[in-house]
Amino acid sequence: MAVPVHVPWHRRLFRRGPPERYQAGQRPRSMAERGRPRRSIVGILVPLAVVVAIVAAVTSYVAVPDIQRQVNDTVAGLKRQFLPQLADVTPTAGASAVDAIDGNLLTWWEGGGDQPGLTLRFNPAVDLGALGITAGANGDDFPTFRRPTQIRLVPEDGDPVTLDLADTRDFQSFRIDLRDVARLRVQVLESRGPGGAPVAIRELQFQEVR
Repeated sequence: MAVPVHVPWHRRLFRRGPPERYQAGQRPRSMAERGRPRRSIVGILVPLAVVVAIVAAVTSYVAVPDIQRQVNDTVAGLKRQFLPQLADVTPTAGASAVDAIDGNLLTWWEGGGDQPGLTLRFNPAVDLGALGITAGANGDDFPTFRRPTQIRLVPEDGDPVTLDLADTRDFQSFRIDLRDVARLRVQVLESRGPGGAPVAIRELQFQEVR
């Protein structure tokens, strides 16, 4: 339905012809222009500032070695934490501890005393991300030896990690985060089993973060 257009009084004095009409829903050009939003200076400067900041960050990363190294270290740390890529790594040990890392579950390491331990070496140094352990002796000998229920991993440089174990002959695995490990002491803090018997560990399996 067409409606008459409102015309100011001074234009009506000199108007010629019939009054102008618009269809329903149609607006005069002046009203359309008044309803159109205008871009503010803030709306222009904010995206520009974001672009400048991105360009400056990329330029600094490429041109400044210290910034590049810090960014790479941060990304590597986040990757180790959230997307670790683990690979088996085998340490070396003295003759008294070799049965704990030989990959043979029919043999085991024995340690006497209240808190026995063994020392392992990694060459080159590694970032350790996981430990698997099979505690106790094999087969019928399992109940005749003590089994570790708490162990401590003590790197030569860095903070130690304490792990609580279940008293089971089954394989157990743990996530750990030990960086740049060349020498590692594995010490039994608590054990369960017949008093005076040696502590037995069938196998220790390590994985490094790559």
